[in-house]
Amino acid sequence: AVDLASNVFTAALLCIMLPFLLGLFVALENIPVAWQLATGEEPSVTTPASDNVNLFLSTLLWLNSGWDAFGNMATDVAGPWQLFFG
Repeated sequence: AVDLASNVFTAALLCIMLPFLLGLFVALENIPVAWQLATGEEPSVTTPASDNVNLFLSTLLWLNSGWDAFGNMATDVAGPWQLFFG
């Protein structure tokens, strides 16, 4: 039973890690460009930022505050009694 569980775990681990490993090999050719951008040797943007900084900041705060998770409960809020009593 332990051998079977070990084999299943190994197969699941390989299936989970495969996209990341493939992405790593695809991204290897872009590492020098990314390094130049990260160290400031090359400017990351060539056009000025848009005028709508307020939209950018509010979106950034919304995505990182956790309040967006409440949207997942929208159907539960629409019928809360059905959630508790079936």
